[in-house]
Amino acid sequence: YLASKYLNETGRKIGKLLRVGKGSNANVIRKHNDYNIQKKILIWGIIGGILLIIIGFVYEVMFAGIPYQDPTPLMIQKFNFHKTIAIKIESFGLIIMLISLLGIIVKKFIAHLKKRKV
Repeated sequence: YLASKYLNETGRKIGKLLRVGKGSNANVIRKHNDYNIQKKILIWGIIGGILLIIIGFVYEVMFAGIPYQDPTPLMIQKFNFHKTIAIKIESFGLIIMLISLLGIIVKKFIAHLKKRKV
């Protein structure tokens, strides 16, 4: 009972925040807010991906650095360990950024098709 009461109150608060009311404009406002939220998520995905790429690069420079000329086996092991972490961070950032870019392209293409249909 308490959980459903809490969820009901939270839903009303979110509805007020999104300015979703009852009536004929409610669906239009809801669709507009959904579109803006999706757009913001995709843009933040691109920004987050770029930040992860930069963080991976900084990590690589700080911890892996330039390979040694005549390294000991321990130095090679440390270098490879840090290089692998940096590559994983950069790859994850690139994947997030590309997925977000693909999402934006798909959204624009769908919007173009909807305009063409009407």
